[in-house]
This record gives sequence, structure tokens and C-alpha cells, in this order.
Amino acid sequence: GDIATMLGDDPLHSPFAKALSSARYMVVVPNGKVSIYARLWCVFEAYLAVEQGKKIILLPRRLSREHIWGLILITTTLFLIGFLFARHALPGSHLIY
Repeated sequence: GDIATMLGDDPLHSPFAKALSSARYMVVVPNGKVSIYARLWCVFEAYLAVEQGKKIILLPRRLSREHIWGLILITTTLFLIGFLFARHALPGSHLIY
């Protein structure tokens, strides 16, 4: 879809800002072509994260294959732990499994 439609009139109420407000961390993944500081949206998201007291994790520009697999393993493990905890901690909830 159109990004302008998703952002609406107020980027503070965009889906991106709402997702960030419910997150504990913000992961920044720079690329080798454009500085994250040259992209207005990246700067805005970093500003929101700082204002909301989020822990910001800045990854190196080039990740080794071992780092990528490590991140996948950690992310998957944390997701599964959260899923299992929510499933057992909230009996009778309307979670979709």
C-alpha cells in the first residue's frame, strides 16, 4: 500500500509508532549505501525510541554468517518462550494458536 496513507496526518499515531511503543527494544540495522542518519524516518524512529526510554541495539554494518544465525536463534527462542508463557499464563484467553 501507500506509505503516506499508512502514516496519516500524524506520524505519532502511525502503525510504526504504535509498534515501537509496545516494543522493549529498537534494533537498528545500517546498510552500506545510505547512512541511517540521512533518512528522516530513521531519525524520527530513533527519536521516538529515546523519548520512550527504549534500549537501542545498533548492529554492525556487516554481520558474519555466525552473527546472523545467532540472531535468528535468539529471536526464535525468545518468541517461543513468550508464546509458551502467554499460552500457559493466560488460560481462557482468546489467543490464536
